[in-house]
Amino acid sequence: EILMKFVQPRIFNIEGSWKNEDGDLKVKDENRVLTDKLVPILVENQITFKYTDGEVTELKAKSDLSEEILNIYKGVLNIFNLPLRNNGRSVYTTVENGIEGRCKT
Repeated sequence: EILMKFVQPRIFNIEGSWKNEDGDLKVKDENRVLTDKLVPILVENQITFKYTDGEVTELKAKSDLSEEILNIYKGVLNIFNLPLRNNGRSVYTTVENGIEGRCKT
């Protein structure tokens, strides 16, 4: 099992497109309302999960952890989900689960 815990998270507002022409993140300012509300909860809690063959599995959290906080953890863990499958050629494919559903890439 792998332990995940936020240490010093900050929440920012992003203006317009999330990247500028140079590919840099366009951060407008820190969202103090959400930072003040969510950061103490994120810092106080942790989750555990298993990571096998590029997939995050068996997520475990305290039963009283709010859905809002759990979804923040899931969003971060989604970055690590990358199960690659070789289709017999020199091309690898995967199916990604995102907000829009399952997408073959």
